[in-house]
Amino acid sequence: MQIDSSRICLDYKNLSYKFFRSDCKFKGKSENFYKIFKETYGETPLRDVVLKSIDERNLLGEGLAKKGYNFIGLKDYVIRIYKSLFKFEDLNIEFQKPINNFQNRIEEVVLTIPLKIDIVKKKQGATLGFKEYGMRTFPPNYEAHITREETLDVMAAYESIKRFPINSFAQIYKTMKLFCKEPGYQHDIVNPNNMLIDFETKKINLIDPMTPTVNCCEEKPINLLDQHGSDSIYPVLCDFLMHSEHLENLTNKEKFRWKDDIRAIIAKSIKGGIKSKCNRNLEKLEELYILFDSLWNAEGTIVERYNKFVNLYHNTIKSK
Repeated sequence: MQIDSSRICLDYKNLSYKFFRSDCKFKGKSENFYKIFKETYGETPLRDVVLKSIDERNLLGEGLAKKGYNFIGLKDYVIRIYKSLFKFEDLNIEFQKPINNFQNRIEEVVLTIPLKIDIVKKKQGATLGFKEYGMRTFPPNYEAHITREETLDVMAAYESIKRFPINSFAQIYKTMKLFCKEPGYQHDIVNPNNMLIDFETKKINLIDPMTPTVNCCEEKPINLLDQHGSDSIYPVLCDFLMHSEHLENLTNKEKFRWKDDIRAIIAKSIKGGIKSKCNRNLEKLEELYILFDSLWNAEGTIVERYNKFVNLYHNTIKSK
């Protein structure tokens, strides 16, 4: 079946898309998703709703490789496109059930057109970092401009997170261990936008694990869990990479509040890690950032910023 391009209306100004075919059939399915979809949309083709959802007004977040959109009408699902690979004509291909592999299970992929577009179960929470974090900070774009409003939004989040119970932090380490269960995988140790903060339930959800491809160990995946422990969460949670830029946006009084919040988060993170039976791993984590400096041609910037952050909060980190 060919897609009739004349029946696709593209509004490039608003980046909104409508697809009017009524004879597209949905074959591959996850039973739970399909049941909910049918209850919501009846006989409406899946592609119609997918194309309507891929609209910048529905954008949830964007990384270096993927963009995520709210699935219109289905609040528990997200549409995720592979930016450099997805084209709208790919929707001529039927969605299919994902291969039962580690990455698809951990990311809770429900349906897929492989390496083009996925429908995934939505993790609850708000992103912690500023908009387009990956693109604005990826080497050699460090020292990205961060607005004062963005910094104040992050600080408001920290003031809530520091009050989360220890169990909230302990839970992160359980997910961290799960992400590292397969060689070559780990949680994102750089981008805070891959931590979703659910302020209502006081839960921090990790999403989008770093894969063997990102970690540059496809040929010989390494067990990254050996590098991780109770120091692995707070650097990215507290945005060590852009920490100096955030501080520059604050008054002296605000800097005091900011640092107080960070100290509280560090202390609870370490206690949560220890509660989850994780050992301290400052030096091993530094080794990972040295590795990333090399892999990403960052010329020592990542580990330099990591060490600057650790030194600033040395008393809190070393006393735990």
